[in-house]
Amino acid sequence: MAAGDKYLEREELKKAVLDALNAIEASGTFASFQEYDDLTASPKLHVKGVGDISIPLLEPQARQLISKCRQAPFGRGSGTIVDTSVRNTWELDPTEFSFKNPKSYDAFLNSVLEDVASELGIESPIRAEIYKMLIYEKGAMFKAHQDTEKIPGMFGTLVISLPSAHEGGDVIVQHGGKTKTFKISGTSLSSICWYSDVSHEVLPVTSGYRWVLTYNLTLDPDEERAPAVDMQDPDIEQLDSALDRLLTSQHFDCFYHMLDHDYTEANLSLQSLKTADYARVQALTLLSKERKFDVFLSVIERWGLGNCSSVTDSEKLVFDPPKASTEEGGADWHSIDHTLEEQLRIRKLVEVHGCTVTRDLPIDDDDNIWRGSWGSLSQRPGQSYTGYMGNHTVVVVPHNKISRSLSAGDDEWTPLDYTLNLPLQSCQDIVSYLVRLCSLPDPAESSMDALVKVIRNIWQNFEWSRSHDDAMPLPYDMQCTQDLLKVAIQFGRFDFFEEGACQHYGELPMTFFAWLREWVVDGGIRERFQSVQKGLNVAIQLYDCIDDKVAAVCQFAPVVPSDQQTPKLFLQWARRSVKSIFDANLSSLMSLGRHNGHALPDAALYFDDPYSFLWSKIRRLVLHCIGKTHFLFHLAFLSRLREHIDNNVFGKEVLSVYESITRLSLVAVDFSIGENSGVTPETFLESFNLRETSDVAMLLTKLAVSIPFRTHCRPWTDTSDTDDFHIFWLPFLQLLVTSLDISAYPASKSLVYNALEAYLAKYVGLDPRLADPDRCKCADCAKFNAFLEDESKTVLSWRNKVAHRRTHLQGSLSKWAGNLELKDKLIYGHTWIWDRRLAVAKNQMAMFDAVKLGGFLSEEQYDEIIGVKIDRIMLRRKIHGLPEFDTEHIAVPADPHSGTGKTEQKAEGRQ
Repeated sequence: MAAGDKYLEREELKKAVLDALNAIEASGTFASFQEYDDLTASPKLHVKGVGDISIPLLEPQARQLISKCRQAPFGRGSGTIVDTSVRNTWELDPTEFSFKNPKSYDAFLNSVLEDVASELGIESPIRAEIYKMLIYEKGAMFKAHQDTEKIPGMFGTLVISLPSAHEGGDVIVQHGGKTKTFKISGTSLSSICWYSDVSHEVLPVTSGYRWVLTYNLTLDPDEERAPAVDMQDPDIEQLDSALDRLLTSQHFDCFYHMLDHDYTEANLSLQSLKTADYARVQALTLLSKERKFDVFLSVIERWGLGNCSSVTDSEKLVFDPPKASTEEGGADWHSIDHTLEEQLRIRKLVEVHGCTVTRDLPIDDDDNIWRGSWGSLSQRPGQSYTGYMGNHTVVVVPHNKISRSLSAGDDEWTPLDYTLNLPLQSCQDIVSYLVRLCSLPDPAESSMDALVKVIRNIWQNFEWSRSHDDAMPLPYDMQCTQDLLKVAIQFGRFDFFEEGACQHYGELPMTFFAWLREWVVDGGIRERFQSVQKGLNVAIQLYDCIDDKVAAVCQFAPVVPSDQQTPKLFLQWARRSVKSIFDANLSSLMSLGRHNGHALPDAALYFDDPYSFLWSKIRRLVLHCIGKTHFLFHLAFLSRLREHIDNNVFGKEVLSVYESITRLSLVAVDFSIGENSGVTPETFLESFNLRETSDVAMLLTKLAVSIPFRTHCRPWTDTSDTDDFHIFWLPFLQLLVTSLDISAYPASKSLVYNALEAYLAKYVGLDPRLADPDRCKCADCAKFNAFLEDESKTVLSWRNKVAHRRTHLQGSLSKWAGNLELKDKLIYGHTWIWDRRLAVAKNQMAMFDAVKLGGFLSEEQYDEIIGVKIDRIMLRRKIHGLPEFDTEHIAVPADPHSGTGKTEQKAEGRQ
């Protein structure tokens, strides 16, 4: 076919679809005005500092209202400014006024919202959130602008004009080449509504006062909108026929059509579309399943680089969209006179329910079926001679053209292709979308083809990038990886599964192996297992830590007695896999991890002589790695081992192994947590792989009351970090107190008291305001002593330029900083916050179950701990010769339960 004929055929196909879409119309308009004769429906308003407001508004009260108002700002770019040449209006926030007739006014407002829904063509209930009270006096106005999205899901604005005599103040609204002018009577009650992207202007008030309440309009996000089209409608049949001809031709990989309205990127979904946009996109969505295409929404930019008209010296050029949703006049834009370079691209592509698919995707203008003009490139004052304009579109892509469309039109992918320059989130978005597409009921093979093509390109680009930066993270998360492997298996693409198994870099969730077991068991076990065995082995070998590898084996072939029957074929494979893992040279093995210590005792059960494997392999490995293994691994390992002993899974001879490893590990392992460890009580419990927290508490307590633990691993030694208390030990003690039967473990009483006593002594310390006969009595220290003893004083400042006197005073301060928080404020300044730490400690103690804690403590101990009697605790520790901790640099944690502290005691000095 000749090139000219191809062009004519393309244009004919585009016109047929365009005509069919334009034939689908919806009721409603872009803006509406209603007037109400019954003034009794008016709100009875009370304004702070003014009182009840009369209806209609009279000038004396109008002046009083204005005296309480502030000048209304408006949005310019990403900021908010006041400029009376653009907006000259007074405003009050809703916190400054109230309704004295809320029931009757709410009934009136609900009837107004029903009118709004009918006028704007919305079938679903509308919500209105009050935004401002506005007063326009003589000369007040607001130049043409579009509303910003002030609350999530906002689609429009409602203005209730209250009775107040005035002239002028007409409202002009414009959209899609149409203009409406609303003249408001000063003595009536009326309403105006419009969609957020509608340009509107308030003309100057010539006399009197225009008085209004403004509302932000939203739809209930949890309520599905009513259908706007009927599949039996002839217009839908016409669209279906036109789509069939266009999509089966060889001329289009996709097509897109301009929407009537503008939307924010955060609010771009089928649920948020307006009037005809909603009807047309819904019609396409209803036809998409049968015709095997996907419907997207997008923001398309026309980007241009060129020369602008000259501007004044005071103006700069910025890179900003001329149709941005900002409340401003826009009079300072400059046209690009000579365009040097142009490009169309999709700034953001989303599915119809709002999930992002990709960003910054080049697109061809020839695929646009809209026949209007893009308009001229514009420019406003700023930083460069570059300008662009954004437009909202619906995009249709056949399933068999997805990979081509998402690759910017290239048939083959190359390492330096489009996705190489994508941000990591965009790769995640594309992969998530394609996985969802392949997970639909009865998915098309073409969808899987697209996924394979896109993923292989991402892998290729990732390897290229990683060769230059080995710290480069995988450009999508592990949930994506897991879902990707699942769909590969479900489609029978086992070679692709093997490729994907090489790409998880030791981060694949263990739940994948449990899912894979279920998939194999649900079909022909032998055939399915043979299909996935190679990929399964590859995925397991990719873990760095031995316990992770063994845990993966145990997930696929559970050996611990359970309701599930593991096929013999799985057990044979598991035995071979575990043996090969442990037969490797120990010197070449990586360190053990922290979360799968429970898996190693389980692995011994694959063998006929579990004790022999435990002694010769597992024990040897644990002792080899003992000095460099996280304590969570050891606790989980020892807990599972003890569980198997108690349940007679192992013979009694294993008890000697348990006791020897316990002694050695408790001595060698560092039990500190550390702020950046990621350890929480929840992750701690997960390490044990047990469901019942009481079981974990009992197992840990067996260790905690042992001599090695009390000697080496107490969290309350003078070398421990107070962060460990807040991050882990206090929540764990709360768990232990709640779940442990104290009668079965009486030795835990001293454990709980000693830990809590040490926490209060170390973290809070003695009140610095208590008198001490050893304080220095020199003139410099006298002022500081008085400050410590006077609770009404919160800040102490001194000025001293003599170096030795400053040094002496700082020495005195440092002595008392032992029980205070020290922070450098100025050159010679320090700040102590004792009361705040005391409040944090009290909140922590209040989080214990008071009744159960009473079972662990004597009456005197309970009073000390719950009452945070620091002076008594410190005296007791001094009598018993316990260490006085150095708490100079203890910080108050960012704890959601810490509450608001009390008075801050500060001492500040400056040269």
